[in-house]
Amino acid sequence: MREAERGEIAKNIAYKAMHADMKRDVSQELLKRFRHVAESTQPNLPGFGASALEFTAGVSATPHDRSIVQHAQRLHANGIGGRDLMLRAVTDGLADMHTQQLRQMEQHVYLSGRRDAREVMAAVRTACSGLAEQLAAECCGITPKRAMRATRSRVHADEDLAIQS
Repeated sequence: MREAERGEIAKNIAYKAMHADMKRDVSQELLKRFRHVAESTQPNLPGFGASALEFTAGVSATPHDRSIVQHAQRLHANGIGGRDLMLRAVTDGLADMHTQQLRQMEQHVYLSGRRDAREVMAAVRTACSGLAEQLAAECCGITPKRAMRATRSRVHADEDLAIQS
């Protein structure tokens, strides 16, 4: 990553990549059913009236779907319900997905033998921080979807494109 592509540009690229991964790996049908169940489920005290959540019937579950469902069932058993249940379960599931992706990137970057591997991974972590929470809030309808805009700014003709070490 060039220095000019860090900061806001890197955050936009990371957002688009994770958004595309979420669209591909998390079933929209599951989220639709989850939203319906979460709106009809009210929070209660742990152990009182906490029935099992049934919103996965007929949905082809990916590993990320199963992660979200497991988080939802754990949270529901602890007395969390309503929109908070959906937000926290989706956030935890996307955070798991994000952690897995970061591990894969670290393996790729560190095994490539680049001299600037630490700087690249620090820039990646900075760009990706907070994306799971933001995407979960958008998915749950709490915040409006982020506008997809151009991710590259103009490069000055005299900019030094050499990798600094």
